[in-house]
Amino acid sequence: MSAAVGAVVVGVSIWLAAHAVAADEFARGLSAYNAADYRTAFDAWYPLADENDPKAQAAIAFLYLKGLGVRQDDVRAADWYRRAAQRGRPEAQFFLGTLYYLGRGVPQNDQLAHVWCEIALAGGVTAGLDCRDAASARMTRADVREAYRMAARWLDAQSPP
Repeated sequence: MSAAVGAVVVGVSIWLAAHAVAADEFARGLSAYNAADYRTAFDAWYPLADENDPKAQAAIAFLYLKGLGVRQDDVRAADWYRRAAQRGRPEAQFFLGTLYYLGRGVPQNDQLAHVWCEIALAGGVTAGLDCRDAASARMTRADVREAYRMAARWLDAQSPP
């Protein structure tokens, strides 16, 4: 085996080990969450979220949104949902859209609510339909068309609105 191939094998092995550890930590947090030990769930998920794991970011956001194991904080919830949404996590996209619709933790913005809920809908979160349509009802036709364009651009390029 050449040195280059050996280096690739070692690199892949390290990457796989790191992902296995992350999966174990997420599972540990999920077990704690299911046992209503929200602080332990937070402690397991936070390092993963801080390392840009979108699943953990969405989980941390939910804890902040509901005040489970942490002080309830819509601003922090929106920030973590934004991070996960920008990394393609559909449920985070839906929650972020809902927060924009309600103006919780972010300035109320029907256009961004529409965009994020449309993106979530494209990712399989059917509740995005209600959120998107509720936002549309408060928008002009021109604003709705622009929101669809923004969502389509994001879905094509995966660049956040």
